[in-house]
Amino acid sequence: MRRPVAGDASPVAVVPLTPAHGEPAAFSRAVHDAVAGAGGSPLVWLVPRPRRGGPALCLALDGVDVLAGRPSARLLAALARHPSLRLVLAGRTPSPLRPWLRAHGRLREIGAADLAFTEDEARQLLTAHGVALSSPDLADLVRLTGGTAAGLRLAATSSSARGTPATTRPATVA
Repeated sequence: MRRPVAGDASPVAVVPLTPAHGEPAAFSRAVHDAVAGAGGSPLVWLVPRPRRGGPALCLALDGVDVLAGRPSARLLAALARHPSLRLVLAGRTPSPLRPWLRAHGRLREIGAADLAFTEDEARQLLTAHGVALSSPDLADLVRLTGGTAAGLRLAATSSSARGTPATTRPATVA
């Protein structure tokens, strides 16, 4: 799959991982197919030697946490060491490769705090959904949702039934 990245001409291959990719054959096949879809031969991109000329391939593995403790984790470690591959790892838990990647200067982390909406951004989102909150209520909502897009969106859509999003947590969950 070829997706442009702003300011970057690198081809991008994306692999949405599932538990089945914990097996090396399934993981290898998925990486091969994604790289082939990014253009060119997977051998050109994946042979472990630096490519001369042209941009590096960016391989994005979404859901990499499903590989933890699985046989495919060794293949992931080999990809992390590849000299001409930019690897993007996305998952719900930190990758066990994090210390190695950090030690070799190959790590840029984006965590929940980096993705959280500010109060101004939350106000814009809510306004787009026709929801207006006072500054104190908005601050409470951002605090309770952690500024997550999903939490703010749920609050915005729930406002149609209640008039305004709830800014307090229920005592029990049914």
